Amino acid sequence: MDPDDPNIRWRKLRGRLPPQPPDEEPDGELEWASWEQAAGPDWPSSEPDGRFDGGPEPVPPDEAPGLPPDFLRLLAIRIVALLLVLSFLPLAFGGVLRLLNLPSLGFLFESAALSREPEVRAWMQAVVAVEAEGSAGTGFNVDPAGAIVTCHHIVESADQVRVGFASSGTYQTGYWVERSQVDLALVPLPNGEEDLPFLELERSRLPRKGDELLLIGNPLGFFRVANKAEFMGLTLLAGWDVPVLVIRGPVYQGHSGSPVLNGDGRVVGVVFATADRRREEAGDIVAFAIPVSEVLELVETVPVR
Repeated sequence: MDPDDPNIRWRKLRGRLPPQPPDEEPDGELEWASWEQAAGPDWPSSEPDGRFDGGPEPVPPDEAPGLPPDFLRLLAIRIVALLLVLSFLPLAFGGVLRLLNLPSLGFLFESAALSREPEVRAWMQAVVAVEAEGSAGTGFNVDPAGAIVTCHHIVESADQVRVGFASSGTYQTGYWVERSQVDLALVPLPNGEEDLPFLELERSRLPRKGDELLLIGNPLGFFRVANKAEFMGLTLLAGWDVPVLVIRGPVYQGHSGSPVLNGDGRVVGVVFATADRRREEAGDIVAFAIPVSEVLELVETVPVR
């Protein structure tokens, strides 16, 4: 086969020089072969116009075919599988909470929604975290100079009490007044400021059965959580001389000392315990609150300063 024959098209198989047109003489050690020799007998024969019979037609980029059907089908299956996994996550998470004996976290979502209301945010500022040497709970301020109402069982065995506001600082004191028979304690703050956020106490109107109330506390390690509760009436507990409020709502460990507010934002009670019986529905818990009349009696008999 003559390399100089213009009727034969050539292809470089290997060599050390860059490709050269077949009509130019190679100037290095190159090996050349015809298309027929390089591709074998199955390669389509050439046509006079340079196209290969049976070869694919060039396609402009904007007319290129899309993704193959198999790829699209696999992608759709993966998307559906991902959506199924995401849909089962809440159920799985709820099962973990039940195994760990933890409540549903729906009360946190409710609190986030309630805290968008300006008056609720203002009431939250008066609710404090109370720490008393291994015991912790909730309290709330009832005086601009600092007077914290909380539960007696939180501070009863402590020498020092630490009180923390959301944005008004932290205070520590070794002095407070107790009324153990109704599980109340009043903690006057040392060197309290004159404009600390505080809550007003209801002095005239008690809630009616079925009224919607608001409780703000520090349950399960969360701080200043606001939730709605329903007033169910009054009851007299064994060993108590005064009736207590019965409420139904998401009350958990850490809620002791939480204020129960009416629609005007005034305190009508102080959470101190829950009932033994609980309904199956998450968050539907029966709890007890000390009536505000006992809080008024304690506050009015103890000087804040």
